[in-house]
Amino acid sequence: MLERLKETFVDYLSGLNERDRLIVLIGTPVAIFLAFVTFVFSPISSLEREYLKRSQKLKERVEKLRPKALEFVSLKSEVEPALRRVRRGKNLNVADYVKKRAQTYSIEVKNVKVSVGRVQEGIEVKTVTVSFSEVSLNKLGRFIRSLESSPYYFKSTSLEISDMDENGLVSGKVTFNFMRSEEG
Repeated sequence: MLERLKETFVDYLSGLNERDRLIVLIGTPVAIFLAFVTFVFSPISSLEREYLKRSQKLKERVEKLRPKALEFVSLKSEVEPALRRVRRGKNLNVADYVKKRAQTYSIEVKNVKVSVGRVQEGIEVKTVTVSFSEVSLNKLGRFIRSLESSPYYFKSTSLEISDMDENGLVSGKVTFNFMRSEEG
């Protein structure tokens, strides 16, 4: 088959004059080269440029996300201890625990009120209000700190002091947010 094609081409060339033969011999490789550039090289080159543009945009997006990813990792390491405390509080009797902590610091608790909690993303948030009377500010501060640093998640949100007597003892109430996991 290739031999026949070669014979046909040679017969065709032999039928041409010298000038036409030169045009065909030079023009055919040039035409093949131009066709290659137009239909093969140019589209590949265009695809390569597009790929490089997209690659650069992707690299820029990754670089923009890198600080956020590092911040996320940092925040996760800060949040994880709090989440452990939230999980620990699942079955805690909050009122009894607060009363026992208060006894540790010789604080006379009038009342511990635990509100019905609201649930957000699997975490129950309760408001705990502790009413106290005739307590030194030092003992009250240590009591609040002990709850906030306990194995359970307590966070004081307000402190109201109603009066101070001549001995420097105060009465009032302190409010905490208590969080516990709804599921195990």
